[in-house]
Amino acid sequence: ISMDWHKYGYAAKGCSVLLHRYSVYRQHQFFVCTEWSGYTLVNPTILSTKSGGPVAGCWAAMHYLGLEGYVAFSKTQLETTRKLVNGINEIEELEVLGTPDATILSFTSDKINIYDLYDVMNHKGWFLQFQMTSNYCPANLNMNITMAHGSKIDAFIEALKEGVKEVAKKGALKKLSTKATVKAAVALASNLSPENFKKLEKLLGFSNGKVPDNFALINQIMDKLPNETVKSTLVAYFNDFYTYQENR
Repeated sequence: ISMDWHKYGYAAKGCSVLLHRYSVYRQHQFFVCTEWSGYTLVNPTILSTKSGGPVAGCWAAMHYLGLEGYVAFSKTQLETTRKLVNGINEIEELEVLGTPDATILSFTSDKINIYDLYDVMNHKGWFLQFQMTSNYCPANLNMNITMAHGSKIDAFIEALKEGVKEVAKKGALKKLSTKATVKAAVALASNLSPENFKKLEKLLGFSNGKVPDNFALINQIMDKLPNETVKSTLVAYFNDFYTYQENR
């Protein structure tokens, strides 16, 4: 069982827990080294030296909230999620995927470009998680609802309505130019030599370690590529991003 306490445990990151049913499994996460000139090294945790600060903070949060606190939080989060689902479904161009039973939801659209909506909402100060097309669902925007969202749902829904109108208005003007760019980028990414990677970066607006203001085009391209090509492209990008260059 893997538990990330920084989500609904309301603790800081860095105190995730991995529980093993049997000790025979747990022994594989230990690292022991005696083949060097230093002291005998034994690391029993996945993170090697694990900071005690986040763990102490997690312990404090759990004891402060207690069972009653977490139950109350859960009820409020569920109410907030239902209000959000209803608000999104009332927007004609949008649709919540499935019927969320808990506090995670995704919504999509077959009338506007969901990636353009992602960019518009980011510029408005609302940060969503995009999810690409898969065998299970179309491209969508994902949300995890916590206590922090309770007082902001009305403002978010209004911003979402405005965002949908903006995307719908601009959509028709972008289709022709976007289609040609996507085709060219897919061709480059499908044959990702170092030279083509540089061309792809330039085509998408990456330069000198900077990223473009909008990601809709990039996400559309990734959506059309095979999974293995997406993986290799992302690895190439992050490898290049973290490489020191004097001209950056």
